[in-house]
Amino acid sequence: MSVVRPIVLNVAYLMLGAAIFVAFVLLQIGVGQLLVALTPLPIWAVVIIVVPPMFAVGLLPGLREVEVAACRTLLRVDRELITPQHPTWEHRWRAAAWVILHILVGGVIGLALVGVPVALGGWVATGGGEIGPDGRLIAEPALVALAILVGLVTLIAAVVAAWLVGLLLRRLVPIFLGPTWRDRLELAEQRLRTEAEHRRLARDLHDGIGHALSIISLQASAGRRILETQPDKAARSLEVIETTSRNAADDLDRMLAVLRDRAAPRSPDPGLDSVPTLITAHRELGVEIDASVEITPGLAPLLSTTAYRIISEGLTNARRHGTGERTRLELTADEAGVSIMISNPYRRRRQARSSGGRGITGMRERAALFGGTVSAGVEPGADGENEWVLRVRLPAQGTSRSEAAPDGSRT
Repeated sequence: MSVVRPIVLNVAYLMLGAAIFVAFVLLQIGVGQLLVALTPLPIWAVVIIVVPPMFAVGLLPGLREVEVAACRTLLRVDRELITPQHPTWEHRWRAAAWVILHILVGGVIGLALVGVPVALGGWVATGGGEIGPDGRLIAEPALVALAILVGLVTLIAAVVAAWLVGLLLRRLVPIFLGPTWRDRLELAEQRLRTEAEHRRLARDLHDGIGHALSIISLQASAGRRILETQPDKAARSLEVIETTSRNAADDLDRMLAVLRDRAAPRSPDPGLDSVPTLITAHRELGVEIDASVEITPGLAPLLSTTAYRIISEGLTNARRHGTGERTRLELTADEAGVSIMISNPYRRRRQARSSGGRGITGMRERAALFGGTVSAGVEPGADGENEWVLRVRLPAQGTSRSEAAPDGSRT
């Protein structure tokens, strides 16, 4: 059954082409005879008038979709075939060429399967016998046997040929109905946009949900230690946990909405104008921040959002991994670009973390979009104690390249 099924499907596909071939032959014969009878046109002129419809049928809307479906079902083509929403002329002429090939090959196989046996039967019936006394044709047994043998051999050969031709067409169909180089380029760009969007969502989850979980963990730990000795501060920690978890849930709902519906409106991303609010939020968490902020209006939105994300990551890391003492933030944003410096006392012994430590890597990936730089490490402080210092430089001249990229390309 596994051998018979492919043969039957190949023959069925070719018979579709044979049916269209017969229709065109009848059309050409009828129209050709009519033109010859009505007008003294030469035969070559009749051919020019009759033949082009065979080429034009491949340009009919929807025919490519029909051919793609037939190839996938009957020829069992597992390679990539496309039905473009906005077909170009390259798509159209390739589809037309495939339709012509399908019709011609199907016509030849159809004649071999049907025409030859019918012709042999007619030959035996009309010319292979003698006329009896009653006027009926008497076929000679030898000629009948020969006709049956030739017919069977022709039929078997035609079936085998149909199977082999189907295998050949299966290999050829991607050339005609497969993607063009423009389609492959567009598909590759779409995949890059999708991957970039996934990276952006992952980074947003890290910046939003990950930071929120860190704050909740720190506040829960602090509240547990002071629950009996300082109940007021413990209650404040619980309020922070409540607010942070609610905001994190809202952020998660927003991201899931984007995943469910790409066309859904997105809330604007925060920029440098939200830095004072960010500093206030961290101060409410008990972090002493010494901030120096100088922002010139008119920065590119993508540059402003990227800088905000980096500052948020830096302040959260300072609170998570620092000593819990004062954190210093220096921010300068002008027409030349954005400069960020975040420092906090260095804690030599840090608790081992199970997370991947993607913070610095994510900052470098964001800064790379603008040709910027990120450095982080231990430096001696003014009081002689070591500090963990984060320095970021985002030049404004890289904005045009970054803003030209799709929104999903922000990594």
